[in-house]
Amino acid sequence: MKTLEQIRAEITQFGFNDYLRHLKFVEEACADGKPLRVALLRSYTAEPMEPILKLRLLLDGFRPSFWIGGYNQYIQEILDTESPLHKFRPNLILLLIRLEEVMPDFVDGFAAMPYSEWEARVASKARELGGLAERIEQSFPAQVVVQNMTLPYGGYFGIHDPQRPDGQSYLIQ
Repeated sequence: MKTLEQIRAEITQFGFNDYLRHLKFVEEACADGKPLRVALLRSYTAEPMEPILKLRLLLDGFRPSFWIGGYNQYIQEILDTESPLHKFRPNLILLLIRLEEVMPDFVDGFAAMPYSEWEARVASKARELGGLAERIEQSFPAQVVVQNMTLPYGGYFGIHDPQRPDGQSYLIQ
């Protein structure tokens, strides 16, 4: 088994199985870390992140416990003050949502509407998500990290999409 120093030095080269292999040792060696409750609100399968986050947080001096919200239930969990999220009382909230779930027609049917309509819809969705972030801020004394939304592919205009002021990339940014 490797030492904590070796694990710290090699962690940038770790694959998923390496995290799993070393997790128990690191948990035992770092048992005196500062407690940290981490909530993952998500629109996709996020469970494989837990051992990676756990090992890294342990090495950073924390003793993390995790709560992973229901698939695509992040809005309900934020708004319902009786939800398991509120009962968990997280110190850190990771809001992990993908553009494909938030605006599937934007991703799959960009050509179906003119740019001006997309611009209004994207702005509206950004306000909605901002409102959720504000609700989190009001409800929890927690640090909130919101995943940066990116297109699952290069964009409607291909490699030129990021350079076009009427492209999907521009609207998302």
